[in-house]
Amino acid sequence: MSTEAPKREAGARTFSSRTDLPAIHEAWLPREHSLHRPRHGGRQLVSLICAAVFFATPLVALTLGVRPAEFENRRLIPFPSPGAGWDFLTGLDPWASDHLVFRDAAVHAADGISRGLFGEPPPFDQHSPRTGPIGVNPRPETPVDIAVPPVIEGKEGWMYLGDDVVTRCRPANSLDFVIGQLRRLRDG
Repeated sequence: MSTEAPKREAGARTFSSRTDLPAIHEAWLPREHSLHRPRHGGRQLVSLICAAVFFATPLVALTLGVRPAEFENRRLIPFPSPGAGWDFLTGLDPWASDHLVFRDAAVHAADGISRGLFGEPPPFDQHSPRTGPIGVNPRPETPVDIAVPPVIEGKEGWMYLGDDVVTRCRPANSLDFVIGQLRRLRDG
């Protein structure tokens, strides 16, 4: 009994019993072969170099002693606990964003480009749906007729919360109700 696969009709290819694919990589096949797939030498090399620079720069900076800076008036987000279940995976993204070594310089560069090139402050809330690079949709908790951004930039670097403006325009309780509650508190 023979261990080879049975031969096919005249002119047909023969295949081994283990695999139907050639034993060499498809990039090494002759150009005329139907399975030939050329390597993308120049583009692949540029992509690999860019990826190496992107991932190696923060690692080299960390080994040289450069540490992430706290520049947003809050502490850096701590590494999520592996015992937190699925929260571990969802906590990795904000932790990684906070611990990028040159993040503060990148944020300041984006601010400078936005103000210098486009003449406007950069968008503060990029997670909400937007109508365009400048226009802002109304926030879900605000009435439809009032479109207020989450942060309003004032003069001389002052920042105001957009929700504070909305509550001034559309208070949740009437003035008489608030005064009545204050009188009850004083009498109590």
